[in-house]
Amino acid sequence: MASNRAEAFEASVKQRWGFLDPWWKTLAQHIEYCPILRLGALWGSHLFVLNVTMPVRRESDGRTRDEATFRKEFQQVREALALLIAVEHADPKAYAYLLRKYWKIEPRHFGDKPYETTHVALELDVGEQEPQTDEGFVKYDLVRFCGIQSPSEEYVTALSQIVALAKTLKVTPTDIEIPVKVMYGRYGDDESGATSREFAKDLMDIAQAEKEIEAQWETMGGSQEPGVSVTFVLQPMYAGFEMMDLTQAVAGTLESLLDDGFRFSASLMVTSIRRENPDHELEARKALGQFLRQLLSSTRRKQDDAHIPYDFDQDEQDFIDHDLQLVLPGTMRASDFEAMCSAMLHTQTTENLLVATKQWDEANNEHKWKWLAYALFSKRARSSIQNLVICAKQPTAAEARAFTSILTSEHPEEALFGTPRGVAEERDATLRSGAPLRWEFDSEGQPVLDSRLLTLEAPIPLVRTFSDDGESEWINVLVPGFGRCQVQRSNLDFASDVDVDNSTSCIISLVISAPDPDADNLLHAEWLLPSTAQKLTQVDGGRANKTED
Repeated sequence: MASNRAEAFEASVKQRWGFLDPWWKTLAQHIEYCPILRLGALWGSHLFVLNVTMPVRRESDGRTRDEATFRKEFQQVREALALLIAVEHADPKAYAYLLRKYWKIEPRHFGDKPYETTHVALELDVGEQEPQTDEGFVKYDLVRFCGIQSPSEEYVTALSQIVALAKTLKVTPTDIEIPVKVMYGRYGDDESGATSREFAKDLMDIAQAEKEIEAQWETMGGSQEPGVSVTFVLQPMYAGFEMMDLTQAVAGTLESLLDDGFRFSASLMVTSIRRENPDHELEARKALGQFLRQLLSSTRRKQDDAHIPYDFDQDEQDFIDHDLQLVLPGTMRASDFEAMCSAMLHTQTTENLLVATKQWDEANNEHKWKWLAYALFSKRARSSIQNLVICAKQPTAAEARAFTSILTSEHPEEALFGTPRGVAEERDATLRSGAPLRWEFDSEGQPVLDSRLLTLEAPIPLVRTFSDDGESEWINVLVPGFGRCQVQRSNLDFASDVDVDNSTSCIISLVISAPDPDADNLLHAEWLLPSTAQKLTQVDGGRANKTED
C-alpha cells in the first residue's frame, strides 16, 4: 500500500513538474547539502543550506574556458537554482522529492521545528573579474550572480509555468528572496606571505562587488519586469583561513574593511601575526591590536552601519557576527595570546565562539588556560558569547588548578601577572587618543623603558587598571587588543567612582572537545565550572548546558 502511494506521488510530481527536468540536469554537479553553515548549528540552528558551486573560468587542468561558454553556463546554473527554490515555495513536498531524486539530499529538520527557507552557501571565483564589457566597466562574478541580470527566455517561460501551477495548488505567488552567503577561504601560506595578501585582496574584491550589487539595485530596481521575481540577497559572507599568519599589511586591510562596514562571519581564523622584521615588533603589535579591536569589538555593530543592507538572520538592530572560530597555533606568542584574550573579554560581535588549540607548547599551557579563564569565565567577563566550544587536549591537574585560580580570584589581573595587591581598587577607564603606552616587559615583568612607545589615534574604552599604588605617574593597565601595558595616570578618564565587578558573561552552553575523547578525560570537565555553577552545572560527555531555574 505504501509503495502504491509513493508511486502515485512520484507520478504526480512527474506530471506537474517534469517540464523542469532539463534544468535539474544543468544543476547536477553544482549543488550538495551543506551540513553546517554556521557554528550555531551545534546548538540547534534551523537553517537548511544548499552548497552551490558555480562554474569557473579556469579548468582543473589549468586551461581557461571560452568566455562566452562560461557566461552561458554560469547563467544556466543560476537560473536553474532560482527555479528550484521557486518550486520549493509552490510545492514543498515535490521540492523534497526532487532533492532526494536528483541530488540524494534529504531536507533536514532540527528538533521539532521545520527548516526555514532554503539558504545558499555560494562558492565561486570571488576575485575573478570578467574581461572588459561592452558597457565599459568590469564586473565580478558575484555581481553576475546577485545583481540585476537579463533573464533568458527559457527561464521566464519556466517561471511563469511555476507561478501558474502554484495557483492550482492554492499557493499565492509572491516574490522570492533567497539568502546567499559567500563561502570563501584560503589555507596554508608560504614564507613570502603571498597567500595572506591574496586573501586580503579577495576580501576587498568581495566588498567592492557587494557595493556594485547594491548600486545596481538602487538605480535599476524599479525597472524590473512585472510579475513574480526570484532574487538572491546577500548575507554577510563566511570567511576562513587556516595555517596562515597575518602580516601587518593584511591585518591593517582587514581592520579597515571592518571599520568601513564590511561584515563577515569568520571561520578558522588565526589570531597571530607574522613578524616580518625583529626590529618592527611595535608595528606588529599595533597592527594586531587594532585588528583584534575590530574583530572582537566591545561595541555591538548596528545593521545600519553595514556598508550595504545585508539580509540579516535576525530582526534586531544590533548585528552580531554569529560565528567566530579562532585557531590558536602552538607557535602563537604569549603576547599575541594575551592580546586576543584581552579583546575577547568584552567582545559584543559574536554569540557563538569556537576556540581550537593546535600543538600547544605543554610548558606554556598553564599560562594559556589562565587567560582563557580570565576572558571567558572570570568576574571581569562581559562578552556577548552565549555558546562556547573549546577544542583542546584534556588539561592536566596543574593546568586545571591554574584555570580555577583565575575563576575564583577577586583580583584576576594581579593573579595573571603575579603583581602585588594594589592600594587603589581596580577600575575601568578610557585611554585618551594619542596617549603613549609602554607595551614591552622583561622576563621579570618590568617595563622595558628604552622601548619605543606605542600610540593609538583613537580613544580606547574599557581599559582596566590593576596593582595601582594610587600615586605613580605610570599605572598598570590591561588594554583590549593589546594586553598588559602601562600608561600615564593623567591620560585616563575613569568611568565612575565605583565599578560593578560581577561578571555579566552570557555563556549558556559549553562544549568541550578533545582530539581523542574518552570516558576518563571527559569526566574531568567539571573543573571548568566551579564559579559558573548557576549557569552551567550539567556536564554530559564533555557538554555543559544551562540549568533551568
